[in-house]
Amino acid sequence: MFPLILSFITFVLFLFSKTASTSIPTTPLLFFSQIASLIGAVLLSFTFILSSRFNFLEKYFGSLDKVYKQHHLYGAMAFLFLISHPLLLTLQTFSSSLPTAIYLFPSPNLVYTTGVLALYSLIIFLTFTLLIKLPYHLWYLTHQLMGIVLIFALIHINFITSDVSRFPFLKIWIIIWILLALISYLYKKFFYIRFGPKFNYQVDQVQNINGLLDLYLKAVASPLKYHPGQFIFISFSQKNISSEFHPFSLVSTPDSPLLHLAVKVIGDYTGSLIGLQKNTPATIMGPNGRLYEAFETNQDIVLIAGGIGITPFISLIESEIINPKNRQISLFYSTQNIDAAFYHQKFLELAAKNKKFEYHPTFTDSKPRLTASTISSLTCLPAGRFLKSNFLLCGPQIMMESLKNQLLDLNVASQNIYYEDFSLT
Repeated sequence: MFPLILSFITFVLFLFSKTASTSIPTTPLLFFSQIASLIGAVLLSFTFILSSRFNFLEKYFGSLDKVYKQHHLYGAMAFLFLISHPLLLTLQTFSSSLPTAIYLFPSPNLVYTTGVLALYSLIIFLTFTLLIKLPYHLWYLTHQLMGIVLIFALIHINFITSDVSRFPFLKIWIIIWILLALISYLYKKFFYIRFGPKFNYQVDQVQNINGLLDLYLKAVASPLKYHPGQFIFISFSQKNISSEFHPFSLVSTPDSPLLHLAVKVIGDYTGSLIGLQKNTPATIMGPNGRLYEAFETNQDIVLIAGGIGITPFISLIESEIINPKNRQISLFYSTQNIDAAFYHQKFLELAAKNKKFEYHPTFTDSKPRLTASTISSLTCLPAGRFLKSNFLLCGPQIMMESLKNQLLDLNVASQNIYYEDFSLT
């Protein structure tokens, strides 16, 4: 909805600019190329705002992962609009005396050249983002350079002779959005990392059990305050380990003296964490995530996890057991086999001690994949209570989307289904 509103306002202001400049001839191709560039510039600017990690954005969209999904969506839409601009102008040159190259290649005309450079920079960066799966540090670098696109675009739009330069209201609208994008970019790059909500910790213990690292950290000064089920961004200060911030779920409960992270070793970065040494400094930013909101009601809870997606549920389950409510907590955990089921024994023990907690593991090497119908048939909840439960999903994106649709088919209300995608890139 929001991109439609932004696009509509931009389109209306553009039409007003045309009405105010009736003496300026406009061909259909020029008209559509101009409006495409303006809408694309506004949408691109909004993607920078979405990537800033402002708290109000997470509250508005529901969770940080949803903010980043909107960021990716609007970025793709902006790219389609912006690339239409030079293509339509190039088509127009076929029926006029204008040189085609000025829209496609750098030239002595600096105003046109900044537009060309903005477009090609955007193509390069979005290709790496949307089409090529880069290692995290390279992906991060391409995003750090995205400010170049904004600078080129600001120069091009501000100085080229067009409706923007002739119609003050349109110019103000476009410049405001690009400046907001630049402010967001500078905030994220220079101020958020330096002055954001930081907490200083150090490594206390590292345990490696079958490819799962249990990291325990103790606060150096003021401890992090968080809700069960939230996640953080963390950076370690140790040689041979990247200093970039990576997201991990908090396994510990808020009243625990140590922060507990569970990290599955699946790549270069997580593999390097095996070598973490005691007392290594760690910087934490956050917390993020809003899965805990489903626990603040008195409704029954159905947790559905796949693989390492179990991690945010551990603190939720333990917090519920420490401060129980009069409701049922049902955990359905799907992994390839029993060896991949992290904390399997822990859940068996909790279920044996607590009648209000039931645990249903599914190992796909010997059973069919988990479905909503299977969950409905296995849970101890009566059908009526089951459909009114809050459902929390965490695991591979395909699994979460599939189970969400299956739950909707069973007439579970969409507002009762919660999930977050922690692969934020």
